[in-house]
Formats: sequence, C-alpha cells, structure tokens
Amino acid sequence: MMAQEYSLPDIPLRYDTPEKRIDYLAGHFWKNFNPSTDSLCEQLMVDFLSVTSAASECAAKKAVRSYTRLVRRNPRLRPDGDLYVDKYLYDRRSPLFNEQLYVRFLKAQGGSRAGFLLEQISKNREGSSATDFLYFTKDNVRCSLSDNYNKYEFILLVFYDKSCENCQRTLEALRESTGIKAIVDADRLKIIAVDISVEDKEEWLGAEPELPLWCESAMLGESEF
Repeated sequence: MMAQEYSLPDIPLRYDTPEKRIDYLAGHFWKNFNPSTDSLCEQLMVDFLSVTSAASECAAKKAVRSYTRLVRRNPRLRPDGDLYVDKYLYDRRSPLFNEQLYVRFLKAQGGSRAGFLLEQISKNREGSSATDFLYFTKDNVRCSLSDNYNKYEFILLVFYDKSCENCQRTLEALRESTGIKAIVDADRLKIIAVDISVEDKEEWLGAEPELPLWCESAMLGESEF
C-alpha cells in the first residue's frame, strides 16, 4: 500500500509493460515530492525501496541518483532516509534486504560514514578471502583463521548461537553427515564452529562441545585483525 500523503507521478501510456512502468516509477518516484509539505515517512521509503529493488539496473541507478539529489538539497530529510535505507536494505531480516542496492546508495551518499560501511561490506564477499580473526579452541589454544590456510583444501566456518533454532538444526545436520565426516577424515576439510553466544570463557572451556571431535569447536578471541 502506497503512503497516502504523497501523490506518485502518473506513468505515461507509452510505458506499456510492467517492467517499463516499474523502471519509470523508480526513476521518477520523487518528481512530485515537496519537502515543504510532504513527509519522508517510513512507508514512503518502503514504497520507494520496493520499486527500486524491482527495477532494472539502469533504472535503479537513476532512482538512487534522484533520491540522493533530494536529500542533499534538503539535509533535514537525510537522517530518516539513511535510517530507512539501512533498516530495509542492510538488515538480513528485512524482506527488502539487498546488499547490492545498499552499496549503490552508500556510493551515492559519500562521506566518512558511507566509506566505513563500504569497507565493512567489502569484507567476506563471494570470491574474496575471508577476513582473518582470532579464536580459542576447547583446549584453550589461541588460533587464527589464517593458521589453517594451505593446510586444507576447504575450510567451513559455522557461526552459531545456542539459542538459535536454525543454528541447532545446522549443527545436527553436521553431526549426522557421514559424507562431511569422510572429507574431514581425509584431511581435505577443516570445520571451525564458532559459538558467538559465549559470555564466560572459562564456563565455555569446561562445557561439553556442541559438535563431535572431528569439528573444531571455537569461541572468538579478544580482538579481530
């Protein structure tokens, strides 16, 4: 449902397919927006991000540029706009989660905040090397992810929370997988299962491991690289 306080632009009749209509609306979404009378409310931003997410790449670029010009000319709109862009495009729980589109917004925004977020997003992307980090094993040995490089053909990282039901189903699948165990036994695969819910290191060290011994149970170290 579109926000009632804002009148969307009319789409010319020559845009006669759903794809063309979505592209037009994305690129002209803010055409009728009057900063003096219209509010950049959450529903309006959800509408805009929904349309932009469904648009072609070319139309999405135009939409982001149009939005960026709007908030630059009207700085008071930016705090709320940034909040909703973050909330709906970068929160993985959001039905509109879209990291690629989020990156496009950050690049258009510029500034130190956007630069920091772009740096964080660039880590651990598909095809890139995983960011190194420190962890402790159940033997209280301090290790780093890079300690395992060049030792195994594959490294599987599993980050889990004991209170997460999906995490527990994943751990159970690992416990029961004879195929994965066979690859581990052949020294081709190293599994590092990191419990991110640990609050007390000593308590964690004394507790029974969540996974069989052929998986390396771990907790995060004091700092990352």
